[in-house]
Amino acid sequence: MPEGLTGTQLIAAARRAGYKMDEHKLKRLRDGGLIPRPDPRPKSGTVGIPQIYPPGTLEQLLAVCELRKQAWNFDELRVLVWWKGRWIDHTRLRPSLKALIEEHDGVKLLRAAYEEADGDPFEAAHRVLERQVDDGDERHPIVRLFLRRLGGNRADLYTVTYTWLVLAFGGEPEWDSTDVGLDDPATGKHLVEASPRELVERVMEIDRALSDDAGWGPFLRERPDVAVDFARLRDVGAFNLLSPGAVIDAASDAELDVARDRVSVFVDMLPVAAKAIEAMLGRDFAGLGFFRAAGQRTTAFLRALMARYGLLLPQVGEETAVSELAAALATNHPIFCAVLEITGAFPGYRKYLTPKGIKQLETLAAEERQHFQAQLVKYLADHPDVARGLQSTESVDGEGKM
Repeated sequence: MPEGLTGTQLIAAARRAGYKMDEHKLKRLRDGGLIPRPDPRPKSGTVGIPQIYPPGTLEQLLAVCELRKQAWNFDELRVLVWWKGRWIDHTRLRPSLKALIEEHDGVKLLRAAYEEADGDPFEAAHRVLERQVDDGDERHPIVRLFLRRLGGNRADLYTVTYTWLVLAFGGEPEWDSTDVGLDDPATGKHLVEASPRELVERVMEIDRALSDDAGWGPFLRERPDVAVDFARLRDVGAFNLLSPGAVIDAASDAELDVARDRVSVFVDMLPVAAKAIEAMLGRDFAGLGFFRAAGQRTTAFLRALMARYGLLLPQVGEETAVSELAAALATNHPIFCAVLEITGAFPGYRKYLTPKGIKQLETLAAEERQHFQAQLVKYLADHPDVARGLQSTESVDGEGKM
């Protein structure tokens, strides 16, 4: 067993690995809870008592140095290091998780609006939207996606956002109201619009999730009641961003780690699965475009928020189903990565790489089919990692379902 390295040896090793490291930086990482503290103990043949770091500290240090490139500050770095399953001092992690959520501009805006509205969830929602009218980030991939699903109707997006904000502030939206309180000036008829329930289902692409079928059956087997499901999430505190830290403070170190493991697969792997399925079956197939869009902006704030949700998940009552889906995503991740590589190499043949499309290969002229198959065989021979990913299709059951 290795007996550990001194600080001087760690610094030298990090420099040889290409990272800038000195005593001051090593101390900052140690004090920041990002590498273990040394254990002072005598070392054979050495005068004095050198500071010996635990075995494995070098690997931890190099991993932290690499992840430092992706983080703006130590709060983000702690969450990212922890998210990757590395060692972390949880006494330093906990404040970082809370800070990333509570100090986020969007969360501070919600708190301010709630206080100005004296705790009225409907007034608070209106105040938030009034402030966002001129500042809405339509460049954000999720905002663009939602607008496309709503046919570009910004008024409908306003209604959907208002509905979610009312929930976030602890209220109960008027899910089935279609009354806008106005008359058409041309006809005098009372104006009606789609209800919040209809618009939320549309923006979530519930219909496509119930109908789109790639040969595995639709992703949803029955229509969910969005009012009931969102109310359940609200009641366990999933939307409560006014005082999010209480949930994190109440959790043990082990509970935090379990919560991370519950949700990390969705943050890291679900966007890859969605992108692979869209590559084969088309844009926003079964409503999966949301996960692909969300994956474009994976931030430390999102990771902290999802970890908080992971703590609440057992109270929602869907832990078993979520665990099964997470296991399926992890098992099939190599397949989805391989699919992205192959569809990128053969974009003209994407539709033939689905469970249904394989049969359609027979519709191609024999010469073209043989040419494609020969090119695919050569590609897999030249890219053994992709071939190994496809071999994991044995984990998919006989019906082709994950």
